[in-house]
Amino acid sequence: MRVWMLWLVMLLALTACGGGSDEDGNPPTPTPAPTLTVEERVQFTPGSQQNPFRMTVRPTDTVHNRVTQLVAVAAGTRFDAVRADSLLRDDLGLSDDLAVLTEPIARDFAVGLGDPATIETVGDLVNAVHNALAAQASDAIFEITRLYVEVIPVDIAGEGLSGVCDSGGGIVTIPWVDGVTYAATQALNCGDPGLLVAVAEQSPALFAALDYVEPEPTPEATPETTPEATAEVTPDAEGESTDTPLTATPTPEPTSTPEPTTEPEVTPEVTPETTPDAPITAIGGVLNTGDAAVIILSGSLGSTSLNVLPGRAFCRVSVDSLYGWLIPTLIFERDNIEPGEIIDVANTDALIAGVADGTCAGGGLPARTFDALDDVDDINVGTRTAPIPLGVLVYPVEIALGERVNFNENLPELAADLEASRPLRLLLGQDALVPAEPESFTQLNTFIAATGVDLAGLAE
Repeated sequence: MRVWMLWLVMLLALTACGGGSDEDGNPPTPTPAPTLTVEERVQFTPGSQQNPFRMTVRPTDTVHNRVTQLVAVAAGTRFDAVRADSLLRDDLGLSDDLAVLTEPIARDFAVGLGDPATIETVGDLVNAVHNALAAQASDAIFEITRLYVEVIPVDIAGEGLSGVCDSGGGIVTIPWVDGVTYAATQALNCGDPGLLVAVAEQSPALFAALDYVEPEPTPEATPETTPEATAEVTPDAEGESTDTPLTATPTPEPTSTPEPTTEPEVTPEVTPETTPDAPITAIGGVLNTGDAAVIILSGSLGSTSLNVLPGRAFCRVSVDSLYGWLIPTLIFERDNIEPGEIIDVANTDALIAGVADGTCAGGGLPARTFDALDDVDDINVGTRTAPIPLGVLVYPVEIALGERVNFNENLPELAADLEASRPLRLLLGQDALVPAEPESFTQLNTFIAATGVDLAGLAE
Protein backbone atom coordinates (compact mmCIF):
# COMPACT_ATOMS: atom_id res chain seq x y z
CA MET A 1 0.00 0.00 0.00
CA ARG A 2 1.30 3.42 -0.94
CA VAL A 3 2.28 5.89 1.76
CA TRP A 4 -0.49 8.38 1.02
CA MET A 5 -3.13 5.67 1.33
CA LEU A 6 -1.90 5.06 4.86
CA TRP A 7 -3.07 8.57 5.73
CA LEU A 8 -6.54 7.78 4.48
CA VAL A 9 -6.50 4.48 6.39
CA MET A 10 -5.53 6.27 9.60
CA LEU A 11 -8.19 8.95 9.18
CA LEU A 12 -10.93 6.40 8.55
CA ALA A 13 -9.69 3.90 11.14
CA LEU A 14 -9.42 6.58 13.82
CA THR A 15 -12.97 7.73 13.27
CA ALA A 16 -14.83 4.58 12.24
CA CYS A 17 -13.28 2.15 14.67
CA GLY A 18 -13.89 4.13 17.83
CA GLY A 19 -10.95 6.52 18.05
CA GLY A 20 -12.10 9.53 19.98
CA SER A 21 -15.49 7.99 20.56
CA ASP A 22 -17.79 8.67 23.47
CA GLU A 23 -16.44 5.62 25.29
CA ASP A 24 -13.15 7.41 25.75
CA GLY A 25 -14.85 9.86 28.14
CA ASN A 26 -17.33 12.65 28.05
CA PRO A 27 -17.57 14.15 24.55
CA PRO A 28 -16.72 17.84 24.21
CA THR A 29 -19.87 19.92 24.59
CA PRO A 30 -20.21 23.57 23.68
CA THR A 31 -23.43 23.84 25.69
CA PRO A 32 -23.77 23.22 29.44
CA ALA A 33 -26.80 20.91 29.17
CA PRO A 34 -25.11 17.47 28.96
CA THR A 35 -23.21 17.29 32.26
CA LEU A 36 -23.90 13.62 32.91
CA THR A 37 -21.44 10.79 32.43
CA VAL A 38 -21.87 8.62 29.35
CA GLU A 39 -23.37 5.84 31.48
CA GLU A 40 -25.89 8.24 33.03
CA ARG A 41 -26.65 10.01 29.78
CA VAL A 42 -27.66 6.91 27.83
CA GLN A 43 -30.44 6.26 30.34
CA PHE A 44 -32.32 9.20 28.82
CA THR A 45 -34.07 9.36 25.47
CA PRO A 46 -31.86 10.68 22.65
CA GLY A 47 -32.96 14.18 21.75
CA SER A 48 -33.82 15.04 25.34
CA GLN A 49 -32.12 17.78 27.33
CA GLN A 50 -30.14 15.21 29.31
CA ASN A 51 -29.08 13.31 26.16
CA PRO A 52 -29.20 15.69 23.19
CA PHE A 53 -28.45 14.60 19.64
CA ARG A 54 -24.85 15.33 18.72
CA MET A 55 -24.47 17.28 15.45
CA THR A 56 -20.80 17.29 14.51
CA VAL A 57 -19.53 19.97 12.15
CA ARG A 58 -16.07 20.46 10.76
CA PRO A 59 -15.94 24.27 10.63
CA THR A 60 -15.02 25.97 7.40
CA ASP A 61 -12.04 28.32 7.55
CA THR A 62 -14.33 31.36 7.80
CA VAL A 63 -13.87 31.90 11.54
CA HIS A 64 -10.17 31.00 11.46
CA ASN A 65 -9.48 33.45 8.66
CA ARG A 66 -11.41 36.32 10.22
CA VAL A 67 -9.93 35.79 13.68
CA THR A 68 -6.46 35.73 12.11
CA GLN A 69 -7.29 39.01 10.44
CA LEU A 70 -8.57 40.61 13.65
CA VAL A 71 -5.54 39.46 15.62
CA ALA A 72 -3.15 40.84 12.99
CA VAL A 73 -4.89 44.21 13.13
CA ALA A 74 -4.82 44.23 16.95
CA ALA A 75 -1.13 43.36 16.97
CA GLY A 76 -0.24 45.71 14.12
CA THR A 77 1.44 42.93 12.19
CA ARG A 78 1.18 41.18 8.85
CA PHE A 79 -1.52 38.60 8.25
CA ASP A 80 1.02 35.93 7.29
CA ALA A 81 2.79 36.50 10.65
CA VAL A 82 -0.24 35.17 12.55
CA ARG A 83 -0.45 31.38 12.78
CA ALA A 84 -2.60 29.03 14.81
CA ASP A 85 0.21 28.36 17.30
CA SER A 86 1.16 32.04 17.71
CA LEU A 87 1.05 33.07 21.36
CA LEU A 88 -1.25 36.06 21.67
CA ARG A 89 0.77 37.69 24.44
CA ASP A 90 4.38 36.50 24.08
CA ASP A 91 4.57 36.42 20.28
CA LEU A 92 2.08 39.11 19.30
CA GLY A 93 2.35 41.47 22.28
CA LEU A 94 -1.32 41.64 23.26
CA SER A 95 -2.34 42.48 26.82
CA ASP A 96 -3.15 39.77 29.35
CA ASP A 97 -6.88 40.57 29.29
CA LEU A 98 -6.98 40.59 25.45
CA ALA A 99 -9.15 43.69 25.75
CA VAL A 100 -8.23 44.89 22.26
CA LEU A 101 -10.04 41.84 20.81
CA THR A 102 -13.24 42.10 22.83
CA GLU A 103 -15.03 44.60 20.59
CA PRO A 104 -14.10 43.16 17.17
CA ILE A 105 -14.94 39.59 18.26
CA ALA A 106 -18.31 40.75 19.60
CA ARG A 107 -18.96 42.82 16.47
CA ASP A 108 -18.18 40.09 13.94
CA PHE A 109 -19.40 37.00 15.80
CA ALA A 110 -21.78 38.29 18.50
CA VAL A 111 -19.92 36.24 21.12
CA GLY A 112 -17.71 37.05 24.10
CA LEU A 113 -14.15 35.95 24.77
CA GLY A 114 -15.01 34.07 27.94
CA ASP A 115 -12.09 33.70 30.34
CA PRO A 116 -9.01 35.25 28.64
CA ALA A 117 -6.75 33.17 30.89
CA THR A 118 -7.80 30.03 28.97
CA ILE A 119 -6.86 31.55 25.63
CA GLU A 120 -3.14 31.41 24.97
CA THR A 121 -2.80 30.97 21.22
CA VAL A 122 -4.61 32.10 18.09
CA GLY A 123 -5.88 28.54 17.77
CA ASP A 124 -7.35 28.73 21.27
CA LEU A 125 -9.19 31.91 20.30
CA VAL A 126 -10.54 30.29 17.14
CA ASN A 127 -11.76 27.31 19.16
CA ALA A 128 -13.42 29.59 21.70
CA VAL A 129 -15.33 31.36 18.94
CA HIS A 130 -16.26 28.04 17.32
CA ASN A 131 -17.66 26.72 20.59
CA ALA A 132 -19.60 29.89 21.33
CA LEU A 133 -21.12 29.86 17.84
CA ALA A 134 -21.94 26.16 18.24
CA ALA A 135 -23.87 26.93 21.43
CA GLN A 136 -25.84 29.62 19.60
CA ALA A 137 -26.54 27.26 16.70
CA SER A 138 -27.74 24.61 19.15
CA ASP A 139 -30.22 27.08 20.62
CA ALA A 140 -31.43 28.13 17.16
CA ILE A 141 -32.05 24.51 16.16
CA PHE A 142 -33.99 23.88 19.37
CA GLU A 143 -36.16 26.93 18.79
CA ILE A 144 -37.34 25.64 15.41
CA THR A 145 -37.37 21.86 16.00
CA ARG A 146 -38.04 21.66 19.78
CA LEU A 147 -35.40 18.92 19.81
CA TYR A 148 -32.25 19.20 21.88
CA VAL A 149 -29.17 19.19 19.66
CA GLU A 150 -25.61 19.99 20.68
CA VAL A 151 -23.63 21.29 17.73
CA ILE A 152 -20.03 20.14 18.16
CA PRO A 153 -17.09 21.51 16.14
CA VAL A 154 -14.63 18.76 15.20
CA ASP A 155 -11.17 18.78 13.67
CA ILE A 156 -11.99 16.51 10.73
CA ALA A 157 -15.32 15.64 9.15
CA GLY A 158 -14.50 11.97 9.63
CA GLU A 159 -14.92 12.34 13.39
CA GLY A 160 -18.65 12.27 12.73
CA LEU A 161 -18.23 8.85 11.14
CA SER A 162 -17.52 7.17 14.46
CA GLY A 163 -20.48 8.89 16.07
CA VAL A 164 -23.02 7.95 13.42
CA CYS A 165 -21.78 4.35 13.30
CA ASP A 166 -21.81 4.05 17.11
CA SER A 167 -25.23 5.64 17.63
CA GLY A 168 -26.66 2.30 18.74
CA GLY A 169 -24.81 2.79 22.01
CA GLY A 170 -27.34 5.36 23.18
CA ILE A 171 -25.65 8.64 22.22
CA VAL A 172 -26.94 9.50 18.76
CA THR A 173 -24.86 11.51 16.30
CA ILE A 174 -26.19 13.21 13.18
CA PRO A 175 -23.00 14.47 11.53
CA TRP A 176 -22.36 16.91 8.74
CA VAL A 177 -19.74 15.17 6.60
CA ASP A 178 -17.98 15.84 3.31
CA GLY A 179 -18.65 13.77 0.21
CA VAL A 180 -15.87 11.21 0.70
CA THR A 181 -16.78 10.67 4.36
CA TYR A 182 -20.42 10.29 3.32
CA ALA A 183 -19.33 7.56 0.90
CA ALA A 184 -17.63 5.84 3.84
CA THR A 185 -20.87 5.96 5.89
CA GLN A 186 -22.64 4.24 3.01
CA ALA A 187 -19.91 1.63 2.65
CA LEU A 188 -20.27 0.88 6.36
CA ASN A 189 -24.10 1.00 6.20
CA CYS A 190 -24.14 3.56 9.01
CA GLY A 191 -26.82 6.00 7.97
CA ASP A 192 -28.99 7.73 5.39
CA PRO A 193 -28.59 11.18 3.81
CA GLY A 194 -31.04 13.86 4.84
CA LEU A 195 -29.90 17.32 3.74
CA LEU A 196 -27.19 18.88 1.58
CA VAL A 197 -25.20 22.06 2.07
CA ALA A 198 -25.78 24.46 -0.82
CA VAL A 199 -23.66 27.51 -1.64
CA ALA A 200 -24.80 30.36 -3.89
CA GLU A 201 -22.76 31.62 -6.80
CA GLN A 202 -23.36 35.14 -5.50
CA SER A 203 -22.91 34.59 -1.79
CA PRO A 204 -22.67 37.90 0.09
CA ALA A 205 -19.69 38.70 2.27
CA LEU A 206 -20.10 37.79 5.92
CA PHE A 207 -17.95 40.64 7.23
CA ALA A 208 -17.19 44.24 6.44
CA ALA A 209 -13.74 45.04 5.08
CA LEU A 210 -11.26 46.25 7.68
CA ASP A 211 -9.62 49.64 7.37
CA TYR A 212 -6.10 48.28 7.75
CA VAL A 213 -2.90 48.36 5.72
CA GLU A 214 -0.44 45.56 6.38
CA PRO A 215 3.07 46.60 7.39
CA GLU A 216 5.72 46.01 4.78
CA PRO A 217 7.79 42.85 5.38
CA THR A 218 11.10 43.44 7.07
CA PRO A 219 14.27 42.63 5.12
CA GLU A 220 14.90 39.65 7.39
CA ALA A 221 11.42 38.22 6.85
CA THR A 222 10.87 36.32 3.64
CA PRO A 223 7.26 35.18 3.61
CA GLU A 224 6.45 32.24 1.37
CA THR A 225 3.86 34.34 -0.40
CA THR A 226 2.53 37.86 -0.18
CA PRO A 227 -1.24 37.36 -0.11
CA GLU A 228 -3.31 39.65 -2.21
CA ALA A 229 -5.57 41.79 -0.10
CA THR A 230 -9.19 40.74 -0.41
CA ALA A 231 -12.32 41.65 1.42
CA GLU A 232 -13.64 38.17 2.04
CA VAL A 233 -12.88 34.50 1.55
CA THR A 234 -15.58 32.33 0.00
CA PRO A 235 -15.71 28.87 1.55
CA ASP A 236 -14.72 26.15 -0.85
CA ALA A 237 -16.56 23.00 -1.51
CA GLU A 238 -15.08 20.92 1.26
CA GLY A 239 -16.56 23.04 3.91
CA GLU A 240 -13.34 24.88 4.24
CA SER A 241 -12.41 28.16 2.66
CA THR A 242 -9.49 28.27 0.31
CA ASP A 243 -7.08 27.52 3.18
CA THR A 244 -5.79 31.06 2.72
CA PRO A 245 -5.78 33.48 5.66
CA LEU A 246 -8.56 36.00 5.18
CA THR A 247 -7.16 39.43 4.43
CA ALA A 248 -8.72 42.82 4.31
CA THR A 249 -8.99 45.28 1.47
CA PRO A 250 -6.15 47.75 2.05
CA THR A 251 -7.02 51.43 2.34
CA PRO A 252 -5.60 53.36 -0.62
CA GLU A 253 -3.18 56.19 -0.02
CA PRO A 254 -4.91 59.54 0.40
CA THR A 255 -5.14 61.63 -2.75
CA SER A 256 -5.86 65.26 -3.27
CA THR A 257 -9.52 66.23 -3.45
CA PRO A 258 -10.38 68.08 -6.67
CA GLU A 259 -12.20 71.39 -6.49
CA PRO A 260 -15.98 71.08 -6.82
CA THR A 261 -17.36 71.40 -10.32
CA THR A 262 -20.80 72.05 -11.65
CA GLU A 263 -21.35 68.32 -12.12
CA PRO A 264 -23.46 66.71 -9.42
CA GLU A 265 -21.51 64.77 -6.84
CA VAL A 266 -21.89 61.03 -7.18
CA THR A 267 -22.35 59.12 -3.97
CA PRO A 268 -20.85 55.63 -4.27
CA GLU A 269 -23.15 52.75 -3.60
CA VAL A 270 -22.58 51.34 -0.13
CA THR A 271 -22.82 47.63 0.48
CA PRO A 272 -24.40 46.95 3.89
CA GLU A 273 -22.07 45.37 6.41
CA THR A 274 -22.99 41.77 7.05
CA THR A 275 -22.16 41.79 10.72
CA PRO A 276 -24.63 40.80 13.46
CA ASP A 277 -25.85 44.43 13.43
CA ALA A 278 -26.48 44.28 9.67
CA PRO A 279 -27.43 40.68 8.81
CA ILE A 280 -27.47 39.29 5.31
CA THR A 281 -30.82 39.94 3.69
CA ALA A 282 -30.50 38.29 0.30
CA ILE A 283 -28.59 35.54 -1.47
CA GLY A 284 -28.47 35.42 -5.25
CA GLY A 285 -27.35 33.12 -8.00
CA VAL A 286 -27.54 29.42 -8.62
CA LEU A 287 -27.19 27.14 -5.61
CA ASN A 288 -24.50 24.47 -5.90
CA THR A 289 -24.35 21.42 -3.64
CA GLY A 290 -20.97 20.20 -4.84
CA ASP A 291 -17.61 21.26 -6.22
CA ALA A 292 -15.06 19.45 -8.33
CA ALA A 293 -11.47 18.79 -7.36
CA VAL A 294 -8.75 20.04 -9.71
CA ILE A 295 -5.19 18.74 -9.75
CA ILE A 296 -2.99 21.46 -11.20
CA LEU A 297 0.43 20.86 -12.76
CA SER A 298 3.41 23.13 -13.19
CA GLY A 299 3.50 24.64 -16.67
CA SER A 300 7.25 24.04 -16.70
CA LEU A 301 6.52 20.35 -17.19
CA GLY A 302 4.78 21.05 -20.48
CA SER A 303 2.07 18.47 -19.90
CA THR A 304 -1.55 18.06 -18.85
CA SER A 305 -1.08 14.42 -17.88
CA LEU A 306 -0.78 13.21 -14.30
CA ASN A 307 1.89 10.83 -15.55
CA VAL A 308 4.44 13.61 -14.98
CA LEU A 309 3.90 13.38 -11.20
CA PRO A 310 5.71 10.12 -10.30
CA GLY A 311 8.93 10.96 -8.51
CA ARG A 312 8.16 14.69 -8.43
CA ALA A 313 7.07 16.93 -5.54
CA PHE A 314 3.37 17.30 -4.77
CA CYS A 315 2.25 20.16 -2.54
CA ARG A 316 -0.64 20.21 -0.09
CA VAL A 317 -1.93 22.58 2.56
CA SER A 318 -2.92 19.94 5.11
CA VAL A 319 -3.18 16.19 5.40
CA ASP A 320 -6.95 16.35 5.99
CA SER A 321 -7.76 18.73 3.12
CA LEU A 322 -10.49 17.08 1.08
CA TYR A 323 -9.72 18.70 -2.25
CA GLY A 324 -6.04 19.26 -1.63
CA TRP A 325 -5.07 15.78 -0.45
CA LEU A 326 -7.77 13.17 0.24
CA ILE A 327 -9.33 13.27 -3.23
CA PRO A 328 -5.90 13.40 -4.92
CA THR A 329 -4.89 10.24 -3.01
CA LEU A 330 -7.92 8.45 -4.42
CA ILE A 331 -7.02 9.63 -7.93
CA PHE A 332 -3.41 8.49 -7.46
CA GLU A 333 -4.63 5.06 -6.38
CA ARG A 334 -6.95 4.84 -9.37
CA ASP A 335 -4.26 5.85 -11.86
CA ASN A 336 -1.38 4.00 -10.16
CA ILE A 337 0.60 7.21 -9.65
CA GLU A 338 3.18 7.67 -6.92
CA PRO A 339 4.46 11.24 -6.51
CA GLY A 340 7.82 11.87 -4.94
CA GLU A 341 8.26 14.28 -2.04
CA ILE A 342 5.11 15.56 -0.34
CA ILE A 343 5.60 19.22 0.59
CA ASP A 344 3.37 20.89 3.19
CA VAL A 345 2.82 24.58 2.44
CA ALA A 346 1.34 27.37 4.53
CA ASN A 347 -1.77 28.12 2.51
CA THR A 348 -3.42 27.94 -0.90
CA ASP A 349 -1.56 31.02 -2.15
CA ALA A 350 1.72 29.27 -1.39
CA LEU A 351 0.52 26.09 -3.13
CA ILE A 352 -0.46 27.96 -6.29
CA ALA A 353 2.79 29.93 -6.29
CA GLY A 354 4.80 26.74 -5.76
CA VAL A 355 3.15 25.01 -8.71
CA ALA A 356 3.54 28.09 -10.90
CA ASP A 357 7.27 28.44 -10.23
CA GLY A 358 7.98 24.72 -10.46
CA THR A 359 8.78 24.12 -6.79
CA CYS A 360 5.82 21.75 -6.82
CA ALA A 361 5.03 19.53 -9.76
CA GLY A 362 1.38 19.57 -8.76
CA GLY A 363 -1.25 20.27 -6.12
CA GLY A 364 -4.97 19.93 -5.50
CA LEU A 365 -7.61 22.68 -5.33
CA PRO A 366 -11.38 23.06 -5.27
CA ALA A 367 -12.57 23.95 -8.76
CA ARG A 368 -14.11 27.21 -7.53
CA THR A 369 -10.74 28.31 -6.22
CA PHE A 370 -8.99 27.45 -9.49
CA ASP A 371 -11.67 29.04 -11.66
CA ALA A 372 -11.32 32.31 -9.72
CA LEU A 373 -7.59 32.62 -10.48
CA ASP A 374 -6.67 35.54 -12.73
CA ASP A 375 -3.30 34.25 -13.90
CA VAL A 376 -2.88 30.60 -14.85
CA ASP A 377 -0.25 31.03 -17.58
CA ASP A 378 2.26 28.89 -15.65
CA ILE A 379 -0.28 26.27 -14.57
CA ASN A 380 -1.88 23.37 -16.43
CA VAL A 381 -4.89 21.29 -15.41
CA GLY A 382 -4.05 17.63 -14.95
CA THR A 383 -7.54 16.42 -14.10
CA ARG A 384 -10.89 17.73 -12.93
CA THR A 385 -13.29 15.44 -11.09
CA ALA A 386 -17.06 15.39 -11.04
CA PRO A 387 -18.59 17.58 -8.31
CA ILE A 388 -18.15 16.19 -4.79
CA PRO A 389 -20.89 17.07 -2.25
CA LEU A 390 -19.99 20.00 -0.02
CA GLY A 391 -21.72 18.61 3.05
CA VAL A 392 -24.24 15.91 3.86
CA LEU A 393 -26.33 15.53 7.01
CA VAL A 394 -26.44 11.81 7.81
CA TYR A 395 -29.13 10.15 9.95
CA PRO A 396 -28.36 6.90 11.75
CA VAL A 397 -31.11 4.32 12.02
CA GLU A 398 -31.74 5.53 15.58
CA ILE A 399 -33.25 8.77 14.24
CA ALA A 400 -36.96 8.01 13.96
CA LEU A 401 -39.01 8.94 10.90
CA GLY A 402 -40.80 11.77 12.71
CA GLU A 403 -37.49 13.27 13.82
CA ARG A 404 -36.10 13.03 10.28
CA VAL A 405 -39.15 14.81 8.91
CA ASN A 406 -38.74 17.45 11.62
CA PHE A 407 -35.12 18.12 10.67
CA ASN A 408 -35.74 17.91 6.91
CA GLU A 409 -38.55 20.45 7.08
CA ASN A 410 -37.26 22.84 9.71
CA LEU A 411 -33.50 23.05 9.17
CA PRO A 412 -33.95 24.44 5.61
CA GLU A 413 -36.39 26.95 7.09
CA LEU A 414 -33.78 27.92 9.67
CA ALA A 415 -31.16 28.32 6.93
CA ALA A 416 -33.52 30.64 5.06
CA ASP A 417 -33.60 32.94 8.10
CA LEU A 418 -30.19 34.45 7.50
CA GLU A 419 -30.04 36.21 10.85
CA ALA A 420 -31.05 33.21 12.97
CA SER A 421 -28.84 30.83 10.99
CA ARG A 422 -25.75 33.06 11.01
CA PRO A 423 -23.95 31.06 13.77
CA LEU A 424 -24.46 27.82 11.84
CA ARG A 425 -23.43 29.48 8.58
CA LEU A 426 -20.20 30.72 10.15
CA LEU A 427 -19.43 27.09 11.04
CA LEU A 428 -20.92 25.09 8.17
CA GLY A 429 -20.78 27.60 5.33
CA GLN A 430 -24.27 27.02 3.96
CA ASP A 431 -26.23 29.57 1.99
CA ALA A 432 -29.14 27.12 2.00
CA LEU A 433 -29.93 23.56 3.04
CA VAL A 434 -31.71 21.39 0.47
CA PRO A 435 -33.12 17.84 0.52
CA ALA A 436 -30.81 15.02 -0.51
CA GLU A 437 -32.14 12.92 -3.38
CA PRO A 438 -30.82 9.57 -4.67
CA GLU A 439 -29.50 11.27 -7.81
CA SER A 440 -27.55 13.72 -5.64
CA PHE A 441 -24.82 11.09 -5.24
CA THR A 442 -24.69 9.48 -8.69
CA GLN A 443 -21.47 11.21 -9.76
CA LEU A 444 -19.88 10.72 -6.34
CA ASN A 445 -20.62 6.99 -6.39
CA THR A 446 -19.20 6.70 -9.91
CA PHE A 447 -16.01 8.48 -8.86
CA ILE A 448 -15.51 6.35 -5.73
CA ALA A 449 -16.18 3.15 -7.67
CA ALA A 450 -13.65 4.12 -10.34
CA THR A 451 -10.89 4.51 -7.73
CA GLY A 452 -11.26 0.89 -6.69
CA VAL A 453 -10.74 1.90 -3.06
CA ASP A 454 -12.70 -0.15 -0.52
CA LEU A 455 -13.61 2.53 2.02
CA ALA A 456 -15.31 0.03 4.31
CA GLY A 457 -12.25 -2.22 4.21
CA LEU A 458 -9.94 0.68 5.03
CA ALA A 459 -12.09 1.60 8.01
CA GLU A 460 -12.12 -1.93 9.30
